[in-house]
Amino acid sequence: MRWRVVGSLAAAGVLLTGCSMGSAIPAPEESFGATAPVVTGPQPAPARPATTLNLAAGTCWTGELLGEDPQLALKLAATFAISYFDAAYATKDRPAFLEKRRCSAKHAIEVYRLVQAAAVTPLVSDYGQLMRTQTLDFALLSAAVNQACMDDTLSSAATRSGVAGASLQPALPAGYRTTWAPATLEQWQRGQRLFACLLVQDEPSPLRYAALRTSSLPTVLRTCIASGPRIYVDCARPHDRERIAYLDVSGAVASGLFPGHSALRRSSGGAYLDEGAAFYAPLDQACTAYLRSVSSDPRLSGVAEIDVNAWPDAVGRYAISCEADTPANKPSKVTQGSVYNSVYDRLGG
Repeated sequence: MRWRVVGSLAAAGVLLTGCSMGSAIPAPEESFGATAPVVTGPQPAPARPATTLNLAAGTCWTGELLGEDPQLALKLAATFAISYFDAAYATKDRPAFLEKRRCSAKHAIEVYRLVQAAAVTPLVSDYGQLMRTQTLDFALLSAAVNQACMDDTLSSAATRSGVAGASLQPALPAGYRTTWAPATLEQWQRGQRLFACLLVQDEPSPLRYAALRTSSLPTVLRTCIASGPRIYVDCARPHDRERIAYLDVSGAVASGLFPGHSALRRSSGGAYLDEGAAFYAPLDQACTAYLRSVSSDPRLSGVAEIDVNAWPDAVGRYAISCEADTPANKPSKVTQGSVYNSVYDRLGG
């Protein structure tokens, strides 16, 4: 069974994951040059020392965040002539990169890839641009970094969607997310003009990004759905659908190339996105391409689903879920275990 307009499921616990250090999509007229109130008065120094460590791919870190230091937000607001609230919002989830951990030990943050700032557009010439997260240019930058965080397999699948700027990442349960963050101001000033692609865990563990698309990931960390009672279940239990990835189209929504919140329609049955089969066909192709990279089961297809109750989600992202499901013209197949099997492992990840 496939639901083209997905409502909230009965069981709590699965949050959207996506690779996006972002915010609500701004109005098109906003830009990096937008002005904001300037914080006046004395500006105390940050309460904690700034990081002295450099970023590198394949490194793991403790979970301290820049947003935990309100004094830092005051300093950044004054430095970049933005409001305190904008500075606090921009840094609330950004890693401070204060202490490294061995990746084989429990860690909260993994830098699994680095993206050179000069390799993506809009180009960032001033760190203050990275503090103005409510602008259209930042939304477009976020989409570009998300794309650069993908490997070739993910990029190829995302391209099948036909959505400009779309990015794709494996689905994760609540408490885990793929995202990105710029180097801290101190790292940037030392010449590390970089964006870090991150796997973040609320509860530190030895989990690595490379495990997300292998059969080694415990089934309890997969997202399976029993369509009858409409609940999330451990994939070790009987189910007929598995959420395998998210296709983030936030950049296309910001550019007006994909329908956003304003495209929702209301009826007595609730909200819906009034789009037909032709709209979903290329999105299904992207989901199927990803499915084929992690599973050899030919009886399942990738199906794109849009939850109108999270369009956008709580942090402003527009993400389409990819689900492994029985094709619409065939009887629903109930399975146990995850669709992730030895195919991807055999290809070397």
